[in-house]
Amino acid sequence: MIDVLLPLSVMCVISVVLWRSLALRDRRLPIFEIGAFFMVATTVYAAEPLVWYVLSGMRFSILTHGRLLNLDPTPDQFAEVGWMHVVFMATFALGYLGWRKRTWTAAVALASIPRVTVIVVVALWLFLISVVVILRFAYGINFFVAYDESLYEAAAAFAQLPLIARQVIPIAYGLLIILNIVIIVMLVAHWKVRLWRNVLFTWIAVSCLNYFLNPGGRFALFSMLITFVMAFHRFVRPIRISEGLLGGLMLFGAFMGASFMRWGSLLEQAQGVLNVLDGYQAVFTISDEFQNAYGSLLEFKHNLEHGLLDPVPWQIYAADILMTIPQQILPFEKLEPVEWYVGVTQNPDYFNFSVFAQAALGFGWGEIALRGGLLGFALAIIHNWWARKPSALWRTVFYIWVTVVSYQAVRNTSFYLVPLILYRFLPLLLIVRIGEWLVDGAANARPLPRASGQPTR
Repeated sequence: MIDVLLPLSVMCVISVVLWRSLALRDRRLPIFEIGAFFMVATTVYAAEPLVWYVLSGMRFSILTHGRLLNLDPTPDQFAEVGWMHVVFMATFALGYLGWRKRTWTAAVALASIPRVTVIVVVALWLFLISVVVILRFAYGINFFVAYDESLYEAAAAFAQLPLIARQVIPIAYGLLIILNIVIIVMLVAHWKVRLWRNVLFTWIAVSCLNYFLNPGGRFALFSMLITFVMAFHRFVRPIRISEGLLGGLMLFGAFMGASFMRWGSLLEQAQGVLNVLDGYQAVFTISDEFQNAYGSLLEFKHNLEHGLLDPVPWQIYAADILMTIPQQILPFEKLEPVEWYVGVTQNPDYFNFSVFAQAALGFGWGEIALRGGLLGFALAIIHNWWARKPSALWRTVFYIWVTVVSYQAVRNTSFYLVPLILYRFLPLLLIVRIGEWLVDGAANARPLPRASGQPTR
């Protein structure tokens, strides 16, 4: 057991040290801080499987993630994944703390938002909500489907669409996520106005109720909750340590609860299995997102070391670069790592191609350290850029949005955020600017003067 508890302890120490360092610099809890959020997200991904593994009696069951159950790793092999996270987290902390601006960023208010921006943002949000509804009821493409048989039906409906549609629809959904953040920031910035507070609370309550009735992907809902917490901390009042700890525990509990809800009928089937398994420890063997990440990496390393993936296409090594280029303009096939691996193994079970899988293909532990440090440097640069003008709406929205999606840089490939910025945030900003120009043009239009002697009506 000590082999598992040791990396768990070290990663928790690294996370606490980074948070404490940032808190001492700014003299407040680093809630509105991209590096702090990323460290917490990484710690959860790294620590939860180790904790669950210990609580389960260091065993697996038929409820465990399929890839992990089939491989049945030893405690040493399981702990090795934890040490990979430790190396990544340590170099990330060094890179972020080393380059992150050391001067305190005052809690300035958000700059005045032009009325035309509000009009364009709300109109675009309503349009995209309408598109989501039409796709769901007219074409069977549901972004909020539960993880049961209906998931495969929704995936099959999406796969039948033309390539351009399969490219544009996720982008439109991504734009809707960003617009949610924009609207929440604007509402929180007007916190003192009771009407807008009530609108915000009602919207969040309705979103929670909608998830309860239609459990599926959690990102839309939790991105709203995280945005609200960050904006409240920035524009209303700083969150206290006790509030942060309690809120963090509640958010994690809600996240795990939502994980069980979205499995739908599969969870009911699993209940019958739980009844025949021995003891409460079986609960901690149930597959979840974090266990999937461990299982995916362990199986990938095993297959790679035993030559079961040879030859690995060159596109997999260049995946970070190719993700930024549309397939239509490439003279060769662009392979998506997850789809490639699932096809090679002929195993449709959930697979996670992470930064650690990239390192396994490359230079191993040294590459893990390098990727962690580079990511820490990149996120520090983003923080410094925002801190130069913290009152600007779109800088603030960009900062919050990148913070919310930053966990993808450890869950997926290192530069997974780059295409998200290129094909999500920048197009939205361009669309809003064009919309503002059109609305301003229509508002400022003046009727032509009448010619002399022209009769009036």
